[in-house]
Order: sequence, then structure tokens, then C-alpha cells
Amino acid sequence: MFKRRRPSKKQRPAEGAVLDSLAESGEEIVREATEGPFDAADAPDDGLRRIDLGAIRLPVPKGVGFQAQTDAKGNISQVVLTTGSSALQLLVRAAPRTEGIWEEMREELSGQVTGQGGQVEAVEGRWGTELLAQVTGKKGTNTVRFAGVDGPRWFVQATFQGKRATDEEAAPELDEALRGLVVDRGNLAMPVREPLPLKLPPKMAEEAAARIAQRKAEGGDGNRAIVAAGDTPQPKVRSKPAPRPRNAEPGPRARPPGPRAPRGPGATPPPAGGGGSTAWAPPRRSCSRRTCATRPPPRAAAVRPAAHRWTAWSRGGRPPSPGACARS
Repeated sequence: MFKRRRPSKKQRPAEGAVLDSLAESGEEIVREATEGPFDAADAPDDGLRRIDLGAIRLPVPKGVGFQAQTDAKGNISQVVLTTGSSALQLLVRAAPRTEGIWEEMREELSGQVTGQGGQVEAVEGRWGTELLAQVTGKKGTNTVRFAGVDGPRWFVQATFQGKRATDEEAAPELDEALRGLVVDRGNLAMPVREPLPLKLPPKMAEEAAARIAQRKAEGGDGNRAIVAAGDTPQPKVRSKPAPRPRNAEPGPRARPPGPRAPRGPGATPPPAGGGGSTAWAPPRRSCSRRTCATRPPPRAAAVRPAAHRWTAWSRGGRPPSPGACARS
């Protein structure tokens, strides 16, 4: 991080109107010891593995996931680091040579949040003066924490979300990644506050292009894809339940094992000890006469012992012949 002497308001360039490389550099820049983020000229030789994204080289500590939204050419529009229930979104902008822009950015962010019905408060945090905001969205109100770091001709905007937004001690891996960030501003002239170009490594860019092409081949829409690396948790996919095997035990509504009860004219009850737990029911006839012997007995008669089932049909105690009627 760098400390700059404030110029007078008359010497301050208009917002976005002057190229940072053409701004007057008569002001003295005092460079102090820093723990990061680093400029490319002061990048430490710490042996950390960093993902080269063009304008930045981003370390991904253990337990942290990396996600980038990109197009088919590998141009990145959003960079997010995640761990647990916390997330960090990074945005790197061009800045003038003579001064930092975090103070002006705080005013702009505060106006955007309050204009959308939210609340914002300036607090002192781990990264200096930060903004603690209550942002209103479609799914309710969320708490986010904005932090800014001014560097030589660049500015890093860090947006903490989730648990890290309200608790500074949560998710130290995200602060470690931000502290190890290396910014390679380059010599390209750019308007102030213009986002620095970020690009995926060739292998990741090919993966993103293949995903977009596959989606279009399947009739989908969209020209962007999300590429992940590091310890990014995989989304949980709800799978269909496995089909029940044929030899599985029957459910409560299934017919119990054993022979079926005989049906039709002249049917006889199953032999004793033949198995099966279903009570046998006599066949039903089509005769509707109340005194007909072929009329089925009441429901209570169907559960009588086997010795009394046939006596309930007629006075003689013998079952009628098939198709016989008492009045015929």
C-alpha cells in the first residue's frame, strides 16, 4: 500500500476525463513498507502459487475456491473467492499517478446503496476505512463490506460477503488471498476508474469456450461461462430415487403372498393349511332378489368359520347348483 500527499482541489483531475498515464506527476509519492497487495515491481519471492489473470496474479490458499465469469475468448468480467459461508469479490481499476481514489469511491458507493433503499456506515477495519452496507435485493437484505486499497496507478476494490462481512475474524483465508495479490498495471494508458483487463490462462479459456459451444449446440442461450478452480464446492444435484427391485418385499398395499381366493361359479374354498392369510369370500352372483339363495351373504357372513359358510346360503345347508335361483 502507498501513502500519497494530497494535492489541492484545483490540481485534481476530473473523474474519468484524464488518462492516468498523462496526469501530472509533480506530486511526491512516498512509498512505505507494505504487506500487500503488491505492485508487480515489488512482488515478493514467497513461493506462493498464483493464478495469472493478466493484470493480477491471484493466490488461492488451501480451502479457498476460485470462480471467474468469462466469455468465449477468456475475458473475465468477475472474480470471486469463496470459503465456507464467506466470499470475496475483486475488482481492479486504473488510478491516477498522483493520488488514490478510495475516498471518492466511498462516496460513490454510499450514494448507490442509499439510492436503492439500503443503509451504509463508515467503519475502521482491517483494511483501513471500510463501508459496512445493508444492501436490499430481490431475496431480502444482505450485509456487505467494501474495502479499498490504493496502489501506484491502480486501485483494488474488495467486497466481502457472507459471514466475513459482519465478522472480521471469520474466513482469514480471504484476507490472506487479498494480502498476497500482485497487480501488474502495465504501461497502457487508461481512463481513471476503468477496470483493468483480466484474462484466463489458455487452458481455462479453452475449457470456458468448450462449455459455451456445447451449450449453444444444445440450443441454449448465453455467451458466458463460470470457470472454477481451487477447493470450489461442487453444487449438490438432486438425483432421482432408484427403482424398487422386483424381488423386494411388498409394501403395505400389496397383496400378501399365497393363493388367490377362488372366484366364479362353483368355486370352492382353499384347502386347510394351504397357506395364505387372505380370508376366502364366496363368489358373488348377479341375482338381485332379496330372497334368492344365490344372493351373496352379508359381509359378516364372509368371515365366519368354514363349517358355517355354506349353511348361511340356504335352509338345507347345501350350496345351490351354479346359476340356480330359489324361486326358479
